[in-house]
Amino acid sequence: MSSAGPGNRSLGHTLPTLEWCAVAALALAGLTMLHGRTLRSGFTRLPGDLGDTRFLLLVLEHGFRYLRGDALAQHFWSPAWEFFPSRNALAYSENLVGDLPLYVPLRLWGLDPTRAFGAWIVLCSLLNFWATVLLGRSLGLSRLGSGAAATLFAFGMPRSQQLNHVQLFPQFWTPLCFFALVASWRAWRANRWLAARLWVAGSLACIAGQVAAGVYLGDFLMLGLLALASLGAVRIATDGVARADVRHFVERTATAWLVGGALAATLLFPIGAAYGRAHRELGGRDWREVGLMLPRVVSYLAPNPGSTFYGWLNPLGAGLPLSWEHTMFAGFAPLIALAWLATAWWRRKLPVADWVVAATVGVWCLACLTTLYLGSYHGDPVSLWRLVRVLPGLDALRGVSRITMLELLPAGLAVGIAVTALMRSARRWQVVLGGLLAVLPLVENWSQCPANVSRDEILSRARAVPRASPRAAKSFSGAAARAIRHWSCTSTRCLPRWISGSQPSMDTPATNLRAGPSSIRKGPRPFDLRSGSLAREGPAPRSACLTEVVAACDDLDRERGGEDPIARFVENAIASDGGSGFSPSRERGQDLADLGF
Repeated sequence: MSSAGPGNRSLGHTLPTLEWCAVAALALAGLTMLHGRTLRSGFTRLPGDLGDTRFLLLVLEHGFRYLRGDALAQHFWSPAWEFFPSRNALAYSENLVGDLPLYVPLRLWGLDPTRAFGAWIVLCSLLNFWATVLLGRSLGLSRLGSGAAATLFAFGMPRSQQLNHVQLFPQFWTPLCFFALVASWRAWRANRWLAARLWVAGSLACIAGQVAAGVYLGDFLMLGLLALASLGAVRIATDGVARADVRHFVERTATAWLVGGALAATLLFPIGAAYGRAHRELGGRDWREVGLMLPRVVSYLAPNPGSTFYGWLNPLGAGLPLSWEHTMFAGFAPLIALAWLATAWWRRKLPVADWVVAATVGVWCLACLTTLYLGSYHGDPVSLWRLVRVLPGLDALRGVSRITMLELLPAGLAVGIAVTALMRSARRWQVVLGGLLAVLPLVENWSQCPANVSRDEILSRARAVPRASPRAAKSFSGAAARAIRHWSCTSTRCLPRWISGSQPSMDTPATNLRAGPSSIRKGPRPFDLRSGSLAREGPAPRSACLTEVVAACDDLDRERGGEDPIARFVENAIASDGGSGFSPSRERGQDLADLGF
């Protein structure tokens, strides 16, 4: 007996270490799969394309320069390089304010903007992983189970498919928010009132951080909390003990909720005010436009086109509208784990608390049901989302299928709970099966993740702008060029009202806009597509957004595999007023070269 004791203690110390090593190996493998090319290039190659990637790089760098007090970044919400001279233009899209605490130190460390941007993306993935590990451990999952959950959340196929939209990557605030809520509840159960109040304040800070980090991610976190509150309301209504516990918890932490909520609202007020002005100017998304990106049932079986093992499923999503936005398949492991959890909860054979299982399955199911496309009626999409989007700000969301970013969290936790149950079994074969299940999410979601944007290409295009366009645009604005580019990609994002009087109709597809009538009326002046000129009626807003205009033309050429009529229309419109003599500096516009790229 005396000899067995030290051996058991040694084994008890060794197994946790081995488990943590396995978790770290999962993180390293996931980073290699998702960002391998960016890491090997020394952050000189970035994921995505020259559209969103370059735009988000500009947004982050603009925030850094604004904090530094640069003369060219004096107005945060009205950058001189976007939609000039329209005010509050940054609120037309993502602002990434909540990501500056990560990006700014990288810039201060000496990295140039492109390398700092690449390092920021990798850092977001790491934080997504370890924040989910922290949440899993707080919910009672084993170390390996938490690692499996984090692997699916941080490196799942739906996220790798969104490498073109890296604004969907800084989601670590979401698992941290749920972790803080769990910690506050457990501190209250242990009669540690101060700790409970501090954790409540921490959860509210995480909500503010996620809302500031990204529009979509902030809205999805709020929807997740709303789903959790709905499930809690059902539990409270049917369980008197739970009702009493919640009442006592709220009474003890009421001050923290009020003070923390007031502080979070104060911090978010400038963001809300800016987006409120943009919403009043542009309005919400057309419902038929939103319907194109509502998840279908088959969307949950549509893999990343670069999937290593599930390429044979690609035909399932090929017929979906905007099919690249319907990549919601994260492997069969989470689907099987969710089904197993539902049956295990019914039989009360659970490795964790029953409320953890109910919340995991319930949030995933509610997220699916409230966003699912159910059909059409007289041409209008039918979905419960039409009722949900009446909540403030939700009618501005177009890519509803991106709700999969939230669904990855409960799906990953379901896999983690299954791994935990198997690893705690007394049967060796089940322990081995649990280890294999922990690795399965990484294997199933392994995909080819290209890094298409090179630092040299960004620099060369930025330096070429002044030479390619010696005269600034007097009669054409970068906002129009950008909107035309969106139209050519079958998007119907409307123009600012100082250019267009109304939002394009969903009944007018992009192909009709290119080949359609010779003159399309948008506001006080017609766009003549056949002659390639802009009518001279009325005053024309001046714009020095040469980077926006030339980039739109170049991108259209690249996308269409040759000269595009819309691109030629933009270039001819710029040249139609030749000899204006206005320079970007005198018109308060900015090129990428002015930003020091």
